[in-house]
Parts: sequence; structure tokens; C-alpha cells
Amino acid sequence: MNNRQFSPIFIVGAPRSGTTLLAVMLDRHPQIAIPPETQFFTEFLPWARQQTDLETREKKIHAALAHPRLQDTGLEYDTVFSIFKVHDNTFKGLFRSLLEAYAKYKNAERPGEKSPKHLVHVPDILRYFPQAKIICLVRDGRDVVLSLLKVAWAEPGNPRRFGLFCSEWNAFARMAQTYLKTLPASRFYLVKYEDILRRPEKTLHEICEFIGEPYLPEMLRPGNNAGAIPEWEMGWKENAANELDLKRVQAWQRCSDPRVIWRMNSIMKKQLKRMGYPETENRSCPVHLQLWFIAQNIPYLPVLRPASLFLLKLARRLSLIKPERKH
Repeated sequence: MNNRQFSPIFIVGAPRSGTTLLAVMLDRHPQIAIPPETQFFTEFLPWARQQTDLETREKKIHAALAHPRLQDTGLEYDTVFSIFKVHDNTFKGLFRSLLEAYAKYKNAERPGEKSPKHLVHVPDILRYFPQAKIICLVRDGRDVVLSLLKVAWAEPGNPRRFGLFCSEWNAFARMAQTYLKTLPASRFYLVKYEDILRRPEKTLHEICEFIGEPYLPEMLRPGNNAGAIPEWEMGWKENAANELDLKRVQAWQRCSDPRVIWRMNSIMKKQLKRMGYPETENRSCPVHLQLWFIAQNIPYLPVLRPASLFLLKLARRLSLIKPERKH
């Protein structure tokens, strides 16, 4: 199979935007295999490029299969090597071999991959695989932020998380809009999470048309995870394998604290409106709170983010330095 014929499917988007739900649905298709998140570009590749002893195919495979994320695929060395030996001895060849090996392991024809933050690396993905199909999930940023604040790995007790999640959603939304304008429609496709819940069959028909696979009713049958979610992630992703729940659309409206909604709107209003999400005005918010939100949001402005992150890292380092005891 040459590069022109290799057309893997990549699902990207902001975390908690429904990427797992779509991965489970596509993985139910007998022709498609979507593994657990590989985080290849975000975690494995930055680490691997710093190593000096990964020259051979054998060492690359051993390093990949020892990586915590890639261990979730359940792949064995011999299966990956049998494929990697016919590809270039590069990280591009390794990634392709891992995807093809997983498809073979699942008896499927078409490999896919779902790591939400690979959205940042869409240009890298298309350089690796020019015929890849990129599906970008977008969800109302307010629902994304409120969902993120509930998961354990997102440090829900950290007060800085709120502004960070809002600003990250803004960045992902801007990225999605840029790709939509600059990439070929045959390569990049944007899907709203809300459309999957409101019009699942129609939306899946459109997605299948984009990737060039027939729509099958079993893609909407709940209860079959088929491997897209590893066991250790089921605590916060199990709903993706269950019945579709319309209550997850605009769930932010049920937030009991209007100040939370006002602040989310104050940070994300511009991108929410660009993505077509309603009710972004803060007309009922008192003026003094509006001014307070503006002050709170200053560190999260795109132009100030690098400086804010530097100061945050510096503060963390200084907090680890203990003063010397006087004797």
C-alpha cells in the first residue's frame, strides 16, 4: 500500500467535545479500527526525538510499545515489525505501521486514530499522510469547560483551571476555523457534537460520505465500545458507549450560578458566536462584575499567554525552594 492509497481517519477537537463518542461510533463499523488515544504527536514523538538510541526499527517499536498511551493498543512487537519493515525507518513509518497493525489486529481494512489535541498537529498529520481524512469535533465551549471541571485529571480544585480551559477552547476554535478556510474540503471536515446528538443518523451519513465508507445502522447501536476506550478511562468516558443523551446539549444552561455563565461568556463570547452558538450576551450581569471579569481575563488574552505561563512556571519553581533555617 503506497502513501497515495493510505487514507487513515483522524478525529480531533478540544477535549470533552465528543471525540470519544464519534470514535466509538466509527469503531463499530466493521471496516474501521479506532484505537485508544495514542497521543503520538503530543506525547510520544516529543519524547522520542530527544532520545539518541532509537536508530533502528526494532528500538523504535520497543520504545513505542513501552509508552503508556500506546500500550493501550494491545499490539505485539512481531505484528508491528512485520509491517514496519516495508516502510521507511522513520517516525512517520512507525506511526503508519502502528495504525496498520491495529487495523490488522481488529480485522479491519481502514485504520483511524483519535487524540483530541492532535488538532494542533493537523498540518503534521497531513504531511505524514496526504490522503488522511480529518474530522474535527466542535462543542459549545461552555459545556466543554463545565465538563472539564468535573474530571479528576483536570485538577478540578485548581482555581486557575477555569480561565485556562476557556482560553484553550478559544484557541482550538480559532484553529478549527483556520483549517476550515485553508485546508481542502476533501481533507478536513467539521462536525458539531450537538448535531450528532440531535440528528445522529443524518450526521453519521454525512461523516461516512466524507470518509468514503457506507453508513451502517450498527454504528448507532449502544453498548459496544469495541476497544476505543481503555478500561482505565471508562470512569469519565463510559457515556460514549451508551444511549445518546440529548440532555448533554446546552447542559450549561442548567448551571445554578449565573456568575459562572457570565464569566464563560466574557472569555469565549467571540469564538462562541463565530461557531454559531447562541446566548452569549451578558446584559443581566452587573457592571462591577463585568469589570472584575475583564480584570480576571487579562492573563488569558492570547497576546499575554506566553508571559502568563512563564510567570506561572516561575512561581511554581519558587514555591519549591524552601528557605534555609537559621541556627
